[in-house]
Amino acid sequence: MKWTGRRQSSNVEDRRGMSPRGRTVIGGGLGLVLIIALAIFTDTDPIRLLDALSVEQGSGSATAQTPQDDDVRQFVSTVLADTEEV
Repeated sequence: MKWTGRRQSSNVEDRRGMSPRGRTVIGGGLGLVLIIALAIFTDTDPIRLLDALSVEQGSGSATAQTPQDDDVRQFVSTVLADTEEV
């Protein structure tokens, strides 16, 4: 399939290198249960414990884009434009 030089969609947001919104807590659901139990036993606010134990993924700084990354963005935009037409 020749995809270069074709129409590209403008509905693509390149979020590579951005920090995720929200937070990920170590342990998933079981970790949440343990944090709530710990908060009950220590009489502390569970939100403060969640903030202390949350792990922020990524540094929040944008990474350098390579020409291959630009090709991937263009490919995805072209494929999305095809699906929008269909």
